[in-house]
This record gives sequence, structure tokens and C-alpha cells, in this order.
Amino acid sequence: MLTARGARVAGGTDLFRLYEVDDAAAWQERLAQGGVWSRIFPWSATHLRLGLPAPDRWGQLKAAL
Repeated sequence: MLTARGARVAGGTDLFRLYEVDDAAAWQERLAQGGVWSRIFPWSATHLRLGLPAPDRWGQLKAAL
């Protein structure tokens, strides 16, 4: 879903994905307004970390985007 909106997967684990985006703070704000928590980093304006949602929460992520 995020890559369809311009994000690029930069890494990840079974629980998280690290994305490279154009403006991590703006992405974080948009996601937070939809109730999706994410993390940005003080050392990068383009990296966003997102926990992978539970199976029943993918719709919430989709709506937040």
C-alpha cells in the first residue's frame, strides 16, 4: 500500500518495515490522523518506520493513507 503511494522499502523485519519517503514528518502526521502510529528519525527527513498491522487492522492503514 505504501509503495503504491511513492514510498520505497528500505528494510524491515517480520514486525516492522522501514520506508524511504519524500517527507517523513508529513507521512507520520497523515498516518497519525488515521490512528496509525509510526516513527521518524532525527537523523533522516526521509525515513519512516511502520509496524505491520494485525490482520484485522489493514483497513485502518489503508484508510489512513
